[in-house]
Amino acid sequence: MTKLAFILITSAGCFLLLILILTATASKGIVINQDSQEHIIMAEIMQKSFWQGAWILSGSLTPVYPLVLVCLAAIADSSLLSVARWLNLFIACFIYILAAILLWKIIQNRSVMFFAAIMMSFSIPFFANAISLGEEALFILLMLIFLHVLLKKEYSASVNFWLILLTIISCLTSQSGFCLIPTGGLFLMLFCPGRLRYRFRRMIIYLSFTIIPWGLFYALNKMISTFMINNPYQYQSSILLRANFLIKTLISWFLPWRNYPGL
Repeated sequence: MTKLAFILITSAGCFLLLILILTATASKGIVINQDSQEHIIMAEIMQKSFWQGAWILSGSLTPVYPLVLVCLAAIADSSLLSVARWLNLFIACFIYILAAILLWKIIQNRSVMFFAAIMMSFSIPFFANAISLGEEALFILLMLIFLHVLLKKEYSASVNFWLILLTIISCLTSQSGFCLIPTGGLFLMLFCPGRLRYRFRRMIIYLSFTIIPWGLFYALNKMISTFMINNPYQYQSSILLRANFLIKTLISWFLPWRNYPGL
């Protein structure tokens, strides 16, 4: 597939996604769910007492998304909800473009790219995250950038630096970001070019500079917060309850109107 065909297909799909997100959030704005309340509260605390460090007392392990909202709201002189809507719109389009580039590098087929463009534009889980206030879309974007850097053919000191930086930011964006630490370490050890001792040294450097900052922040939250995982409710759930939660989550991927009545 030629580069012109790739640009045309990607641009058309990205424009379609843009229209869908703008239409869905035009009347009522960005969707606010139960998880969104935590980010709004955290962002408001940051706005009032960021330099005093009072926001750390909330025990949040994922302060990156609220921090981005606060910075953009201050620059644009706008409300947090308005900034969140346009931020998610930008992130969704950026995710679409990066995913298309990654797919184009792997499969250079016009028919497959056209089908993938339609699928990404109408992806229900992706669309639900794009219109909701939360860190999921930002975390997906960071993972895609991480993959692009990880799949480079040359592994220099600058590549290791970006991998470390992206991993740390991902860990502070979503608790799922911790999975990038072993993933990146194993990839550097198994698939990087060079002798075994150089690959092992790259892995040790990567693990050291990613685990230590995340561990220090985690320990800080444990010392000044009551709960480890930022959950004010401790509960015990059986296997049946967990299975029921899993089924409801999977159903919500294909039936978004169960969680988003406005759709």
